[in-house]
Amino acid sequence: MRYGDILRQAIDKWGVDAQMIIVVEECAELIKAVVKHMRCPTLDTRGDIIDEMADVSIMIGQLLIIMDCEKEYDGISQVKFERLKRRLES
Repeated sequence: MRYGDILRQAIDKWGVDAQMIIVVEECAELIKAVVKHMRCPTLDTRGDIIDEMADVSIMIGQLLIIMDCEKEYDGISQVKFERLKRRLES
């Protein structure tokens, strides 16, 4: 089964509203993990960040489906990346 198919199945099974709440929760968990690592960096806190990054990445995939915005997202991401590149060059 393809990645996108699994993400769609999750949305179908638990619903859009529930998955959007999970997005917020996963982002909050990532924020908490980053702050904890900044206060006292260890291999465990590093691992926690990586784990939460994966969760957030999966939820962003679901958001792209929910919002039906993959092409827009790709375009905006590219613009923002190019802006970052210009800032670094100046």
